[in-house]
Amino acid sequence: MKKYVKQTVGVCIAMLMAVSAGEYSGTLVQAAENQETVEETAPVYEAGNVAQKEDGTVYYWEYDGSNFEGSAALGYYKPIVGETNKLMMQSPSGEKVMIGDMEGGGSLVLTDSSLIFYEKPVDQIGGYEICSIDQNSGQTQTYGLGRIEASDGKKIICSDTANHSIDSIDAETGERMKLVDGSFLASHDGLIYYQPVEADSGAATKGKVSLAVVDAQGGQQKTLCTTEPDLYADDFQGTASIVSMVFKDEYIYFSYGSYEGTGAVYAGGKIMKVKKDGTEAEIVAGMDGLRAPVFSVSEDGMVVSQSIDEMYDYINSMDKYFTRNGSIYFMNENGEPVELVTQADYASVGSVACGQFNDNEAVTIQFAEKIGNKVYMLLDHGVIDETSRVGWRTGYARVNSAMLSKDLDTGTVETVFSY
Repeated sequence: MKKYVKQTVGVCIAMLMAVSAGEYSGTLVQAAENQETVEETAPVYEAGNVAQKEDGTVYYWEYDGSNFEGSAALGYYKPIVGETNKLMMQSPSGEKVMIGDMEGGGSLVLTDSSLIFYEKPVDQIGGYEICSIDQNSGQTQTYGLGRIEASDGKKIICSDTANHSIDSIDAETGERMKLVDGSFLASHDGLIYYQPVEADSGAATKGKVSLAVVDAQGGQQKTLCTTEPDLYADDFQGTASIVSMVFKDEYIYFSYGSYEGTGAVYAGGKIMKVKKDGTEAEIVAGMDGLRAPVFSVSEDGMVVSQSIDEMYDYINSMDKYFTRNGSIYFMNENGEPVELVTQADYASVGSVACGQFNDNEAVTIQFAEKIGNKVYMLLDHGVIDETSRVGWRTGYARVNSAMLSKDLDTGTVETVFSY
């Protein structure tokens, strides 16, 4: 599920006031435009609810029943502000050590030093503060509001609360600087791909998007391509976004379109192909009818996609997995969906299929992430609760939850923790 929600003006104002008043321990500066870099580009790893070192050591949050709402529409249980969680480290041999017990949860990134960066929820509408803990001393530090996106070990890439700009934080100095205006999409080959803010909102609602790239230091910034505002005849949908990306040899493929209505239904879009240097941009699917968001690229470069009029697999923007018939599918490097988790794998949490809602109970996914040969997932089992219904959105009261890990080589499923 996409982690950003629409924010109120009050939250944005509070963010600006916190920055101007210096209410965090980092320093905010403006990055030099198109800054040149002479250092070799380091790998950039995207943030996740589970982080893993090269030696196989795993870091994750261990939650309990007091950390989330007891009931919620569609079983989306929000974190409780002010509650503490245990940040855990598990060695490759299985030994577990608590790094800290503090207000925090959600995404993590590791650094080349002993610092671990994490998020702390500050309100019930999607606001988070970026923090770090030194796993040797236990000392914590804050860096202002926003969401963690990625890290190259020395620089932490983060977004502002509204997801309209991308910053970097120097892990050594704590200095925070603005890189670009736009929304983070993905990291690949040490570079950060993002969607710049579209100045023409009318064109954005009709399908105009841009794909751009920058490195962690703010250099190598370039807009690779911009689409035409020709997807829709009206403006009943939201602004268009890049929904899914596939990096294939020297090319980047991406689907783009808008979501509409209270159910956030994908309105259909097109698929673009562009070289990594920004040349040879062309539409490769959607000219004869709008397409669904998920697509794949075959070895010969052909795009395989579904019509928006067919039954298609639903994802939010830049999701890496989706559910189908109770199974969890992840997209591989070609964009092809691969079934990695079946209903039998999470039967210990609940006996109903995840991703499906009925009038009795539901199993919902807080996160599912593939790291190496393992899939980590946090699932909630809830029963019908009319008091938490919001319009057509069925309400559920949480009964039990568990974080599971599945070894893809052996098929073995283990319970990391449950509550």
